[in-house]
Amino acid sequence: TIDIATTTAADSSSLMKNGTLHNSSTECVGGGCPTWVQGSECRAGSCISLDGSNDYIDTTFILNPAIEKGFSAEIWVKLVEAEDYYAILQQKGVTGRTWLFYNGDNGKICSDLFLATYLNCSNKIISLNQWTHIAVVVNRDTGITKLYVQGQLEKADTSLTQIATG
Repeated sequence: TIDIATTTAADSSSLMKNGTLHNSSTECVGGGCPTWVQGSECRAGSCISLDGSNDYIDTTFILNPAIEKGFSAEIWVKLVEAEDYYAILQQKGVTGRTWLFYNGDNGKICSDLFLATYLNCSNKIISLNQWTHIAVVVNRDTGITKLYVQGQLEKADTSLTQIATG
Protein backbone atom coordinates (compact mmCIF):
# COMPACT_ATOMS: atom_id res chain seq x y z
CA THR A 1 0.00 0.00 0.00
CA ILE A 2 1.05 3.56 -0.64
CA ASP A 3 0.03 6.44 1.60
CA ILE A 4 -0.60 9.16 -0.97
CA ALA A 5 -0.57 11.84 1.71
CA THR A 6 3.11 11.12 2.48
CA THR A 7 6.23 9.94 0.68
CA THR A 8 5.95 6.45 2.19
CA ALA A 9 5.19 3.15 0.48
CA ALA A 10 3.99 1.09 3.44
CA ASP A 11 4.92 -2.60 3.57
CA SER A 12 1.89 -4.60 4.68
CA SER A 13 3.95 -7.79 5.22
CA SER A 14 5.34 -8.91 8.57
CA LEU A 15 8.77 -7.56 7.53
CA MET A 16 7.62 -3.92 7.75
CA LYS A 17 10.19 -2.76 5.19
CA ASN A 18 8.48 0.52 4.29
CA GLY A 19 9.77 2.39 1.28
CA THR A 20 10.41 6.07 0.68
CA LEU A 21 9.53 7.69 -2.65
CA HIS A 22 12.43 9.46 -4.35
CA ASN A 23 13.08 11.65 -7.36
CA SER A 24 16.78 11.53 -8.19
CA SER A 25 18.79 11.27 -4.96
CA THR A 26 16.42 13.26 -2.76
CA GLU A 27 13.21 12.37 -0.96
CA CYS A 28 10.18 13.59 -2.86
CA VAL A 29 8.83 16.99 -2.05
CA GLY A 30 6.71 18.84 -4.57
CA GLY A 31 6.66 18.11 -8.30
CA GLY A 32 8.53 15.51 -10.30
CA CYS A 33 7.86 12.72 -7.80
CA PRO A 34 6.45 9.26 -8.47
CA THR A 35 2.70 9.54 -8.94
CA TRP A 36 -0.13 7.59 -7.36
CA VAL A 37 -2.39 6.04 -10.01
CA GLN A 38 -5.68 4.18 -9.64
CA GLY A 39 -7.98 2.27 -11.96
CA SER A 40 -7.33 0.65 -15.31
CA GLU A 41 -3.69 1.80 -15.44
CA CYS A 42 -2.90 -0.53 -12.54
CA ARG A 43 -2.61 -4.28 -12.18
CA ALA A 44 -4.85 -4.37 -9.10
CA GLY A 45 -6.62 -1.25 -7.87
CA SER A 46 -3.77 1.22 -7.43
CA CYS A 47 -0.07 1.54 -8.21
CA ILE A 48 2.89 3.91 -8.37
CA SER A 49 3.95 5.40 -11.70
CA LEU A 50 7.70 6.02 -12.03
CA ASP A 51 8.99 8.32 -14.78
CA GLY A 52 11.69 5.93 -16.07
CA SER A 53 14.35 8.54 -15.49
CA ASN A 54 15.11 9.06 -11.82
CA ASP A 55 12.10 7.98 -9.73
CA TYR A 56 12.44 5.07 -7.34
CA ILE A 57 11.25 3.61 -4.04
CA ASP A 58 13.97 3.03 -1.44
CA THR A 59 13.65 0.51 1.41
CA THR A 60 15.90 -0.46 4.28
CA PHE A 61 18.34 -3.34 3.83
CA ILE A 62 16.45 -6.57 3.13
CA LEU A 63 19.05 -9.32 2.55
CA ASN A 64 22.57 -10.06 1.44
CA PRO A 65 22.22 -12.27 -1.65
CA ALA A 66 25.85 -13.42 -1.33
CA ILE A 67 25.17 -15.28 1.94
CA GLU A 68 21.48 -16.19 1.89
CA LYS A 69 20.83 -19.93 1.48
CA GLY A 70 17.90 -19.26 -0.77
CA PHE A 71 15.53 -16.44 -1.65
CA SER A 72 13.08 -15.22 -4.22
CA ALA A 73 12.03 -11.80 -5.45
CA GLU A 74 9.10 -10.90 -7.65
CA ILE A 75 7.52 -7.79 -9.08
CA TRP A 76 4.84 -6.63 -11.51
CA VAL A 77 6.00 -4.02 -14.07
CA LYS A 78 4.44 -2.16 -16.97
CA LEU A 79 7.09 -0.78 -19.30
CA VAL A 80 6.10 2.02 -21.66
CA GLU A 81 9.41 2.69 -23.45
CA ALA A 82 11.90 0.33 -25.03
CA GLU A 83 14.93 2.48 -25.69
CA ASP A 84 17.16 1.96 -22.69
CA TYR A 85 18.27 -0.07 -19.72
CA TYR A 86 15.78 0.17 -16.83
CA ALA A 87 16.60 -1.13 -13.37
CA ILE A 88 13.52 -2.93 -12.07
CA LEU A 89 14.73 -4.39 -8.79
CA GLN A 90 18.05 -3.26 -7.36
CA GLN A 91 19.93 -3.36 -4.07
CA LYS A 92 22.46 -0.64 -3.32
CA GLY A 93 25.54 -0.70 -1.09
CA VAL A 94 28.41 -3.13 -0.62
CA THR A 95 26.25 -6.12 -1.57
CA GLY A 96 24.34 -4.19 -4.21
CA ARG A 97 23.44 -5.60 -7.58
CA THR A 98 20.73 -5.01 -10.12
CA TRP A 99 18.67 -8.12 -9.51
CA LEU A 100 16.31 -7.56 -12.42
CA PHE A 101 16.43 -5.10 -15.30
CA TYR A 102 14.98 -4.43 -18.72
CA ASN A 103 17.51 -4.44 -21.57
CA GLY A 104 16.28 -2.08 -24.27
CA ASP A 105 18.85 -3.49 -26.73
CA ASN A 106 17.11 -6.85 -26.89
CA GLY A 107 13.71 -6.21 -25.22
CA LYS A 108 14.30 -8.86 -22.56
CA ILE A 109 14.34 -9.05 -18.76
CA CYS A 110 17.82 -9.81 -17.44
CA SER A 111 19.56 -10.43 -14.13
CA ASP A 112 22.91 -9.03 -13.03
CA LEU A 113 22.76 -10.72 -9.65
CA PHE A 114 25.49 -13.21 -10.45
CA LEU A 115 29.11 -13.38 -11.57
CA ALA A 116 28.28 -13.74 -15.23
CA THR A 117 27.44 -11.52 -18.14
CA TYR A 118 24.04 -9.90 -18.18
CA LEU A 119 23.10 -12.29 -20.93
CA ASN A 120 21.22 -14.09 -18.17
CA CYS A 121 18.09 -12.86 -19.89
CA SER A 122 14.61 -14.13 -20.57
CA ASN A 123 14.04 -15.98 -23.80
CA LYS A 124 11.01 -13.84 -24.69
CA ILE A 125 10.87 -10.23 -25.64
CA ILE A 126 8.76 -8.29 -23.13
CA SER A 127 5.63 -6.58 -24.47
CA LEU A 128 5.39 -2.85 -23.83
CA ASN A 129 2.31 -1.26 -22.27
CA GLN A 130 1.31 -4.56 -20.70
CA TRP A 131 1.69 -5.74 -17.11
CA THR A 132 4.45 -8.36 -16.77
CA HIS A 133 5.14 -10.53 -13.73
CA ILE A 134 8.85 -11.23 -13.15
CA ALA A 135 10.50 -13.45 -10.52
CA VAL A 136 13.97 -14.73 -9.70
CA VAL A 137 14.44 -17.74 -7.39
CA VAL A 138 17.79 -18.77 -5.89
CA ASN A 139 18.19 -22.21 -4.28
CA ARG A 140 21.71 -22.83 -2.99
CA ASP A 141 20.88 -26.39 -1.89
CA THR A 142 20.24 -27.44 -5.48
CA GLY A 143 22.59 -24.84 -6.99
CA ILE A 144 19.88 -23.69 -9.38
CA THR A 145 18.77 -20.15 -10.08
CA LYS A 146 15.56 -19.60 -12.02
CA LEU A 147 14.16 -16.61 -13.89
CA TYR A 148 10.39 -16.51 -14.50
CA VAL A 149 8.37 -14.20 -16.74
CA GLN A 150 4.55 -14.32 -16.64
CA GLY A 151 4.79 -17.46 -14.49
CA GLN A 152 6.78 -19.31 -17.14
CA LEU A 153 10.29 -20.55 -16.48
CA GLU A 154 12.62 -18.62 -18.80
CA LYS A 155 16.03 -19.66 -17.46
CA ALA A 156 17.25 -22.34 -15.06
CA ASP A 157 20.97 -22.17 -14.62
CA THR A 158 23.45 -23.95 -12.38
CA SER A 159 26.38 -21.76 -13.42
CA LEU A 160 24.99 -18.69 -11.65
CA THR A 161 25.36 -19.86 -8.06
CA GLN A 162 28.25 -17.58 -7.16
CA ILE A 163 26.54 -14.32 -6.40
CA ALA A 164 28.47 -11.14 -7.05
CA THR A 165 28.91 -8.37 -4.51
CA GLY A 166 29.49 -4.70 -5.10
